[in-house]
Amino acid sequence: MIEIQRVARLTQLLAAAANANDYCRRLTHDPELGAGMLGTQLFALSNRGMLHCIGSYGLEAFDPSKQLSLFEDNSVADAINSQKLTVTDHEASDRAVTLWVLPFMKGDVPVGASISITDSKVEIKRFSDDAATISSNTGAIYLESLGLKNLFRETPQADDGELTERQYEILLGMAKGETNAQIAHQLILSESSIKQESVRIFRVLGVGSRQQAVAKAKATGLLPASVFKELFN
Repeated sequence: MIEIQRVARLTQLLAAAANANDYCRRLTHDPELGAGMLGTQLFALSNRGMLHCIGSYGLEAFDPSKQLSLFEDNSVADAINSQKLTVTDHEASDRAVTLWVLPFMKGDVPVGASISITDSKVEIKRFSDDAATISSNTGAIYLESLGLKNLFRETPQADDGELTERQYEILLGMAKGETNAQIAHQLILSESSIKQESVRIFRVLGVGSRQQAVAKAKATGLLPASVFKELFN
């Protein structure tokens, strides 16, 4: 498979992915690019230099619940700070693996990174600098398409825990563009209760607004893609 075909294939995977987790799954199982691949993680970069895991599949190089940043010693920070594809030895789940960290760059501004975890015994041909740059720029466009441009702007780190069934229903109403009054009527709750639950939803998701909550739910697959197809049909 010649290099231009590999770059084109990666672009196709990004275009076909329904959300960040789906991209990670597709890349890990791709018969052309996934040779020796054990897992994939996708990170978005906040304006504070914090790395948020927004998608993963298979073996994980980094625990998604633990915060990474550009200001510490890790392979993701190294790749983003150097603005180059970085290949390094790593240990995940007590086994030796190889990490392929591709920074996603919009021009010279980093916006995130894709990490592929591969079997260290499998020989994989590395992208040239030009091919890596094209893939890096394509990845940045993909992150923006997920609605992540301002997703982590000035927002606190997410609280531990998951959404309750009620909170999920409220988030679904937000995605449909319903007002607090409309959601309250459907769930037989007061508007005050909806507002309180909304604050809790924002904390769990680590966002600061309705728009950001819906964007993150769409990007990470928390809400089914069918919800958004119905909205735009």
